[in-house]
Amino acid sequence: MTIKGRLRRRASSLVVNALLTPEAKLAWPWRVAYHPVFEALPDLVDQCYRASWYIPVRSGCEVVFPIGPRLSPPTRDELEKLRPTYMPELAPDIRHFRFVRVANRSGHVALLRRSRNILFWRSPGAWAAKLFPLFSPASSSRFSLVDRQAPRFDEAVHYASLLHRMLPAADAHSLVESSAGRFHAAVADLRLRFKRAYVFATGPSLQSVMSHDFSDGARVVCNTIVKNDQLLAHIRPHFIVAADSAYYFGCTRYADAFRRDLRRAVQVWDAWFVVPDICAPLLLANYPELEDRLLAIPYAYGQAVPNLDLAREFCVSSGKGSHHARTILQQLLVPLGSTLADDVVIAAADGRSKSSQRFWNHDPASQYVDLMETLEQGHPGYFAGVNFQDYYDQHCISLEHLLSYGESVGKHYTSLTPSLIPALQKRQVRAG
Repeated sequence: MTIKGRLRRRASSLVVNALLTPEAKLAWPWRVAYHPVFEALPDLVDQCYRASWYIPVRSGCEVVFPIGPRLSPPTRDELEKLRPTYMPELAPDIRHFRFVRVANRSGHVALLRRSRNILFWRSPGAWAAKLFPLFSPASSSRFSLVDRQAPRFDEAVHYASLLHRMLPAADAHSLVESSAGRFHAAVADLRLRFKRAYVFATGPSLQSVMSHDFSDGARVVCNTIVKNDQLLAHIRPHFIVAADSAYYFGCTRYADAFRRDLRRAVQVWDAWFVVPDICAPLLLANYPELEDRLLAIPYAYGQAVPNLDLAREFCVSSGKGSHHARTILQQLLVPLGSTLADDVVIAAADGRSKSSQRFWNHDPASQYVDLMETLEQGHPGYFAGVNFQDYYDQHCISLEHLLSYGESVGKHYTSLTPSLIPALQKRQVRAG
């Protein structure tokens, strides 16, 4: 049975209960509970909206919200009135939510111990630390930090990967194996048809590629290019890739707009969508129609040698040290392009000017410029304390390492468009 079939079977057999009820026998396959107890309605509503995306009804999870004695479950009017402005306007589906009034600490601990996963919506304090000895040493994976004020990556990654961590090992293996089978077939076909691969980032120079013909190569585009219908019609992509948990798999209006355009692009161009395997169950729980075009690829962070043949070994490894700057270029664009052909042309990886206020400058037609603020509001910890220039410097070093390794094994890289990245400057196509 497919992953989609399993999700449907679980969903169809669930007992729906979204009311304030006393502790009862678990009717859902899995239970997720929050900690600490909610005492304020705005905090509760914020997490209700997040949970409706990250843990939807189709996930097969009951979501338990412990609430203090002075707090009542939110009404539909309260949910609408208190919706955070950075969240999509769609009302959250709370059929699988249960709000449990906690009278004392022992009752709260008992509730948490009966939960498959515990979500710390606020960073753990002294009392929370005392919880850990109550669980077996093997249960550390049951704890997830989803405090949006937490340091960079924690909240976004822990939320986006939650359903993957809860998957039975056999299902997780099946997800990757089925993806690998589809990937191998697609790559074999494209290798027969093309000897060149084009990979497209989203820098301002992306506007200039409309004057080029890409029909002689396999084409890979990344993330928000799905917004640009005119460019997609010109490129006609074979693959779409995205990897950032906050930007593309998060709960904000920015992420929601990306996924809306992504689903359309996949359908129109019959493109493959490549994502980290840890984010795939989240996407399938919300969009089961993507299953036949979704390729969930695992990451091998400890592998020292870059993997530039994903068909030989279906996993991402950009090489030792690359975890310091895991941009989409190193994670998926270059490895996938190198898998498809020995001649790889990189377009619109413009780099970053020192005056930039964000990570990168983008082609405005291929970026949700008006929604960028929702990212920062929805995931403030992701952006807090980040030294953009240091991150960029690490990115430049790791990209040079990756391209140099590729050239040592017979790959050839050129940059079609101007770039501030040293590794691409010296590999830029020269006019004439």
